[in-house]
Amino acid sequence: MKAGFFIPFSSLKILKKLNANKPTVSLIIPAYNDPKGLKKCLEAVIRSNFDNFECLVVDDNSSEDTVSVAKQFPVKVIELCENNGPAHARNSGAKASSADILFFLIRMC
Repeated sequence: MKAGFFIPFSSLKILKKLNANKPTVSLIIPAYNDPKGLKKCLEAVIRSNFDNFECLVVDDNSSEDTVSVAKQFPVKVIELCENNGPAHARNSGAKASSADILFFLIRMC
């Protein structure tokens, strides 16, 4: 059974505490037409001290270069064929995850 949390990406300090227990964690980032915000978010994720995680960027059929920005980082990119909103993107990321714990990050800088 997976547990899910919805937190702003600025709250990644929680991951330091989780690192001690070594559960597997997925960071799921729904993305739509905000390549600059996504880049800042992914840079913060990469700088974190937590190392036992997978990061999934779910592109909700962006018309901007969101996917190309995501592919510059060591993340799994999921490209949706049509825009169905952030809830659908989060659910798609959760289905693709292989982790015990899910964190849904939002890109607010």
